[in-house]
Amino acid sequence: MVLKKIEDRTYEGARGRVAVIVADFHQEMTNGMLQGLEEVFEQYGEVSWQVHRVPGAFEIPLMAQKLASMVQVGEEPALNPDPLSSLAEASEGQKKGETIPAEEGIFDVIVVLGCVVKGDTYHFELVANECARGCMDVMLRFDIPLVFEVLAPYTYEAGMKRSQGEFNHGKLAAFTALDWLKKLK
Repeated sequence: MVLKKIEDRTYEGARGRVAVIVADFHQEMTNGMLQGLEEVFEQYGEVSWQVHRVPGAFEIPLMAQKLASMVQVGEEPALNPDPLSSLAEASEGQKKGETIPAEEGIFDVIVVLGCVVKGDTYHFELVANECARGCMDVMLRFDIPLVFEVLAPYTYEAGMKRSQGEFNHGKLAAFTALDWLKKLK
């Protein structure tokens, strides 16, 4: 299979706040993707980002949910006191299952970076699929763009190729986040 080179792009006027969630499992890959993302973001003075680390890809959706539910209260960001209220029972003035608009949150976009490498068991499918499903749930429930760059390569070598240099999917994640920031403003 031919790898597609990640081409540089420009997003003039992009500004906003980005939460970046990085899985520590396969850190040699996720740190490479984070480096690629930061190299792109450093070129945009109006873009701020905050990195949040989790143990592995399976834990990414929970952190995404926590960050998506953060709201601005006065001068300080705070967690929504009951971020799961729409899943259990509707809170006052809210319908069950209702989305929470992103403009009420402190982040404009969430980026997730991780890597799940296929091994000899079904564990790979479980982790990769549930991470993707959980992230989609967060994006739709909180109405916030979530850029999903959790690699699921069949080999360690394929993961390393996609986390460094001209094939770095961290750069691709940054460009996608910048595209969203431009569209949101």
